[in-house]
Amino acid sequence: MTTADNAEVLYAVDAHIATITLNAPQRMNTISRTMLDELTRALIRANEDREVRCVILTGSGRAFCAGLDLSPQRGTGGIGSAAASATLDLRNTPPTVLHAMDKPTICASTAARPATAWTPHWAATSASWPRRPSWPRPSSSAVWCPNRAAPGSCRA
Repeated sequence: MTTADNAEVLYAVDAHIATITLNAPQRMNTISRTMLDELTRALIRANEDREVRCVILTGSGRAFCAGLDLSPQRGTGGIGSAAASATLDLRNTPPTVLHAMDKPTICASTAARPATAWTPHWAATSASWPRRPSWPRPSSSAVWCPNRAAPGSCRA
């Protein structure tokens, strides 16, 4: 939750806007137990700070968040094994904190597609979004070009 190089969540405030950044680009910001705890603390900190008027939640690197980090479960026999079991207090997790926040929260995806493609389920269903957003479908005359530098990749 600090600006340390090894922090999994970065927190900064500028011009009344708190920016919370998931900071594990080497694993595409998959959520570890440490990241989950740091994210919860950062959200609570932003909500309690009277100088903060809005919160932006984003990720470093090429992905906003690729889900849960399951790599610690490899050597324990899997997610359902006794060695992998852990207690998780759902009262203090990001979905619950986001739902209870008094400040608007913007989930800023680092991808070029609409945020719903990479937004974690808990962020897309928080109190600020009573339903999943619906994006207008492009018209039949629209041209989609994934790489504007290579016009030949565009298709109608």
